[in-house]
Amino acid sequence: MTDYESDFDQDAFDELNDAINNEFPNCPFSISCIESLDELDKKFTDEKTIFIYDDRADGWYFEELEQEERNKLYNYTKVDASNKQYITIRDILNAMINDPHYHDQLVTSDDHLFLEFFEKSERSDIQYSCFWGS
Repeated sequence: MTDYESDFDQDAFDELNDAINNEFPNCPFSISCIESLDELDKKFTDEKTIFIYDDRADGWYFEELEQEERNKLYNYTKVDASNKQYITIRDILNAMINDPHYHDQLVTSDDHLFLEFFEKSERSDIQYSCFWGS
């Protein structure tokens, strides 16, 4: 048994997932980027508007699609600060959940539906990429 397995608390994990599902009942992906609900309303960035870039079309799991079809999978989700001061993870998740892109049948058919984290672009202060696991 690895250290990770011995430290893993299945009950706490299940409780967090239940709480997340109650908080975001219509979410078309699995939210794996927080460790507690308290993180939802903490400041993510001081920016009042950002864009979340979904570039999963670059992955091997869509390589059988023609480029024209893959181009439809690239997506920018605009996120505005709901409190007019700064953006939170809740703002980001709500914007993504409300974006039709994440409900598209082709996108939801991808096995990479576990939203793990966000990474700020090196080219822009207002662009972040989302990283997906399976």
